[in-house]
Order: sequence, then structure tokens, then C-alpha cells
Amino acid sequence: MRRSKTVDGAAHRNEGSPETRLLGFHARCGENVLLAQDGSNANRDPETYGKSIVMSNRPLRDGELFVIRLETHMRGWVPHIVFGVTTHDPNRITFPNHAMDLGGSEDGESMTVLLSCKNIRVNGEIVNNDYGEFDHLRLEKDDTIGVMRRSDGCLHFYVKGEDQGVAIRDCPAKLWAVADLFLGTVTRIAVVNGEGGKQ
Repeated sequence: MRRSKTVDGAAHRNEGSPETRLLGFHARCGENVLLAQDGSNANRDPETYGKSIVMSNRPLRDGELFVIRLETHMRGWVPHIVFGVTTHDPNRITFPNHAMDLGGSEDGESMTVLLSCKNIRVNGEIVNNDYGEFDHLRLEKDDTIGVMRRSDGCLHFYVKGEDQGVAIRDCPAKLWAVADLFLGTVTRIAVVNGEGGKQ
């Protein structure tokens, strides 16, 4: 894991108790990620492939929206990112090459739910191949993607600030956000707390 210098004047998002900590990226991440020490943004060297997973610095609360902004991508490519939630604790796991390899268990105690293009994947398996009302081919630099678990156990994704509806039901309560920068498209993302729309 590598880190960049802390942004001047920025609060360190990995300090303090989980209850008071600002949402950001966890200090543990894939080895090809260059992570700001304040946890606000993550970069991947465009010449690398895989081992580019980042996770939230604490579990998400019910009704709490975790939003990332697509900040840079390679010219000539449509921005694409694998994004979602997992029950795996970033303090304990060994990061795989790709987020789709995080997986889960048959008893439902561990689970990974990912949005990739228009697909919803649960533990790597596609359960919906036409999710939401957005056009993934029209995602652009500075667009945002968010995720929220509601108190009824339903997981929702947000694209450009718009709720795309229920992705899955009966989602476990303790979830970390996860994003994978493994493709040669999006190379930098930033956490945008409480903001769902295009900046």
C-alpha cells in the first residue's frame, strides 16, 4: 500500500472513533492504489492492472449515503468503475486482485454486492443485468455514484444524484463501501460526503 502526502488543512478521515470519523477511504487498500493520507481520494497508476481496491474507513450507517466522484479517466474510454458494499472488514482481509473476488458465504453472513455497468452482482454472480434508469455509457468525468443501505435492509445505488431503486433486499447491516479501480478507464476517485449530484 502506498500513500500520497496529506492535503493541507484537511481533516484526517482515519482518525478518531468510528462513530465520529468522517467518511473517507480506509488506510488499507490494494497495492496499486495511491491513497491520500486524509482518505479523501484514491489514484491508480494507469499502467497497472488489478490490486486496486479501496474501501470506506468505517461501516456505513443505515440511511447514510456514500458517494464517490469520478475525477479522471483515460481519453478515448468510457468511465467505468466497480462499486458497491461488502461485509468484509478492511482491517482483516487480504485484498484480492479484483473486488468481484471478494465473494461471500451461502448462509448470508458475509456478502459483497457490486454495481458494474448495468449489472448487480451478489458474491460475483449477476442477479440483475439491467439495473436502474441510467446509461452507463454516458457517465463522464465529475459524475457521481453513491450507495446506501436503508433501515428496511434494502440497498440502493445513486447515479448523478438519482436513486436507481432497490438493488437487493435483506442486505446485512454491517457494510463497508468498496470500489475497484482495476480497469484502464477511471484512474482517480474522490469521496463526496452528502453530495449525490454532478459537481
